[in-house]
Amino acid sequence: MSLAAAARALPPSRHLRATRKGTLTLANNATTSGTLTVNIGADTLRLAVDAGTTPEAATAKVLAAVLNQPALPVTAAAVAGVVTFT
Repeated sequence: MSLAAAARALPPSRHLRATRKGTLTLANNATTSGTLTVNIGADTLRLAVDAGTTPEAATAKVLAAVLNQPALPVTAAAVAGVVTFT
């Protein structure tokens, strides 16, 4: 899977880290199926992403995962391929 964060491609082994405040920007469709990993504090979200997944669909998965885990130390909002953590 190759997604772009902050306008640069990331290989599947890279992890995306979010702090208590920040953004995650996905700019390209996934080129292969894989796992999108987002670390938030001591918690790790692992989300399945299929080839062709759009940035908007991937960020919607991140948002849903965050909202389904109220114990996380952040809240999130997603618009147009960007997740904002607060």
